[in-house]
Amino acid sequence: MQKYIPVAHPAVPWLLKHSAFLLDVRARGHDGFTAWARVKGRPFGLQGVGFGESVFFTRPTKGPHAQPDGNMGAVQSEGFFLGYNRSANTYVIGTADGMYASRSVSRRPGHNRWNAE
Repeated sequence: MQKYIPVAHPAVPWLLKHSAFLLDVRARGHDGFTAWARVKGRPFGLQGVGFGESVFFTRPTKGPHAQPDGNMGAVQSEGFFLGYNRSANTYVIGTADGMYASRSVSRRPGHNRWNAE
């Protein structure tokens, strides 16, 4: 399935940022290390997730977005992956409500990972 994403779409800046980040954590230099490993002293440790992939993420434990359905509501919510936060080592997740930073994501089964909407 092919979809056209216009240049003015809100996801395009996130796509560019994610692409540059992948070069830092995946491309190996002449010494066999990635740019991330050279700077941080260790390899990149978060799970690899595809840009725009539908994932379940853990909501914040405190604050206004912590428990939208009360104490008996779900702990995880559905969103789509936008990238990684370099400074906090978290995933950036987009939802209809806004953006979230999550330290944990669960990937969906292969046939449910991508949604054109």
